Amino acid sequence: MRRKDRCVTFKLEDDGEAFLGIRGLVEQLYPAYVRIDQHARRLKQQGDARSLDNLRFDVAVEHFCGENQSHIKTIVWVTVPHTTLLGVDDKPGELFGVDILPAQVVRELAADRKSTWRRILYDPPSGMITDVGRKRYPPAAMAENVRLRFRRCTHPGCDRPATRCQIDHTLRHADHGRTCLCNLNPRCERHNLCKEKPGWHVEQPEPDVVITRSPLGHETTVRAQPIADPDPPPY
Repeated sequence: MRRKDRCVTFKLEDDGEAFLGIRGLVEQLYPAYVRIDQHARRLKQQGDARSLDNLRFDVAVEHFCGENQSHIKTIVWVTVPHTTLLGVDDKPGELFGVDILPAQVVRELAADRKSTWRRILYDPPSGMITDVGRKRYPPAAMAENVRLRFRRCTHPGCDRPATRCQIDHTLRHADHGRTCLCNLNPRCERHNLCKEKPGWHVEQPEPDVVITRSPLGHETTVRAQPIADPDPPPY
């Protein structure tokens, strides 16, 4: 029964800190702790100025992620008010879908070119995405921007997550449709093909709005979702 309780937990704490816990059999975890501890003590004996607790932490993180973390494929998104990066104010950012980060931490993450963090810049008055961090070739970043804006297939009634959709040109590329946010939206493979059938019409009057008309004349409007709650209007 004890083996079934093994798990890894992550808990956010105050001031941008967190707790990562591993629960399992003592005969498995104690040797892991001893290995971390011995490595930390060896560094301490060699004159490392860090505290033993800090050394254990750094050794453990290096063991999990590697000293050179450029190989890590996991991407962590951070939403950032553009006013924070500009230094206009100290609005906090947010680990996408997790919790709040202090403004200074957000600025440091956004400036770190070696990290695997990606920033999502948004406009505080509307909460809408204005830019997605471009650490890769721009078309890939543009595709991520589209998927983060709409979250799901834009065909009426389809609930397929945008991460499992194609990035579709509203006006076909073959018809000189532009590759830009004003002409891109996520559609699953089925509904991407459906849209090309006679009677269907799709238009995108602005980047965050996709209008689909069926052969029967039914019109459905899908709007992009804000990445953050809009700021209340000033009094």
